[in-house]
Amino acid sequence: TASKDLDAGDEIFISYGEHWMNERSLTDGTAWKRDVSDLRQFGYCLDNIIPGTSLIEHAGRGAFASRDLEQDSIIAPVPLLSLSRSSLEILKERQDGTVEKATQLLLNYCYGHANSSTLLFPYSNGVNMVNHHSAKANVKLRWREGSEVIPHSLNAKYMLEMVALRDISKGEEIYLDYGSDWEEAWKTHVDNWRPDPVDVKHYAHKMN
Repeated sequence: TASKDLDAGDEIFISYGEHWMNERSLTDGTAWKRDVSDLRQFGYCLDNIIPGTSLIEHAGRGAFASRDLEQDSIIAPVPLLSLSRSSLEILKERQDGTVEKATQLLLNYCYGHANSSTLLFPYSNGVNMVNHHSAKANVKLRWREGSEVIPHSLNAKYMLEMVALRDISKGEEIYLDYGSDWEEAWKTHVDNWRPDPVDVKHYAHKMN
């Protein structure tokens, strides 16, 4: 419920408690207000990507250009949250009552090296709906120009940028080349995966 009268356009704030504010050297909500010049220097357009049904069979949802986008333009910012690989490990109870080790599906959306304990989770409008296509890739990832460190951020400390490899037309699906290692791993998974006979009744048969 509103703790005071609000005008249309007012930003909504909720208190996380004094401890949370003190940890971040903040005093009140006014710390979040940005000057227009700050937005011009650090701001990004967040509506270049819209969701839709992917043109790739069985891929589910995909990302599409909401407007014509020029080659080398920034399609979307990609701030990164640092996660420990072990933090995504879980214990899963099967239908027969047995328990086995598993990994959260969030792992599928993280960047990281196979031998690293650190994962980077990208979060921004639409970026996690960009599907893989090695032959039709029309965007790439690069570290944020100037500095990969994000100024004024309380959560993500590093940022990539998704950049157009060529001119992209409005309505065209956005594709990123995930790399040959990912492609080979996915092919191996598709070739070898079989439904668990214990849990077969509980698998989803349609993508999102």
